[in-house]
Amino acid sequence: DYIYNHIMELCPLEVRGDVKDKLMFYIQENCLNDLDPDMDTIKYSHRKYFPYEDFKCKEKKESLLQIEIVMKAAIVFYLSLRPEGIFDLMTIQELLEVQEYADFQHEDPIELTNLLNFRNYMKIALKIIPAKLNKRLLMGICALLEGVGKVYVTGGAQVPATTRRVMIYEVESSVKPQPRAKRRNASDTENSLFPAIPDSSRVFMCDCGSIVKVRNIWRHNKTMKHTSIIESIKG
Repeated sequence: DYIYNHIMELCPLEVRGDVKDKLMFYIQENCLNDLDPDMDTIKYSHRKYFPYEDFKCKEKKESLLQIEIVMKAAIVFYLSLRPEGIFDLMTIQELLEVQEYADFQHEDPIELTNLLNFRNYMKIALKIIPAKLNKRLLMGICALLEGVGKVYVTGGAQVPATTRRVMIYEVESSVKPQPRAKRRNASDTENSLFPAIPDSSRVFMCDCGSIVKVRNIWRHNKTMKHTSIIESIKG
């Protein structure tokens, strides 16, 4: 009852009605048994109570994610209460001794405590949820358990509070963001249809003003070699 009541107090109003009758059964099945929760059994555990087929549209997919956050937060909270969970927890002093978190010392005491809680829950959550491809899920679980009712939206315009928590996710998971590939624009697409031509040929085209003609030849016969295209222009 303690785990259920605590999670229901933190549960967002939008999905509270959906989970209130099923959360207790979920906790009993995944926490209060003789088996330790693990990545394989937890991955789709919420689907038993909330079939994916019922949440196919875009709006309902967002609701399903929020439900998953609440359900799996219950497991993470349960694990944090177990005696062995104490070895994963840090104090504020220990947190500030981590090089990447040293700047947290400039935050006010309330935010520092929230960051500590976020980090401790992240450490535990990573035991049952793989970091890769689950950033939003993990951030959501730890934000919920942090207990201040905030949602941390990541992206280019993210606020400093979110940036600090993204750092915690990256440090604890050792997952660094990959640079995005350069987006292709219309000119890139056009150029991709016309492979690079040797420098001497390119100079010839510029001198003759025949770039458009070359492109037209290439589009009509893409099997032609560069030398054949140039001979067609010269002819």
